[in-house]
Amino acid sequence: MRDCYIAYQGGAGAPKLTITTEYGSISYTLDAVTGSQYTRCYRVLQPQKARWRSYRVEGCGAFRLYKRDCSVNIKAWGSTGPFTAALPFGGPSRADGARI
Repeated sequence: MRDCYIAYQGGAGAPKLTITTEYGSISYTLDAVTGSQYTRCYRVLQPQKARWRSYRVEGCGAFRLYKRDCSVNIKAWGSTGPFTAALPFGGPSRADGARI
């Protein structure tokens, strides 16, 4: 993992991104939001070598994630190729409407 963009709207305060692997979890505090404010937060991530990982965004009350605007740049450990943008969470909010 190199970096990520997490896009969300609403809530109050700063949500938290947690990335869990078979070796443990690392949390990142995202940018604070208020009311219906839309934010696309950028974070540089710590490298985590693992066979699997899960992503979770929580906190700050009711808020929306935007799948098409969220991405995590990943590549295989030791790879010399480019990073690939993965879309690990969210829903089809632009097609079906946002869900809280």
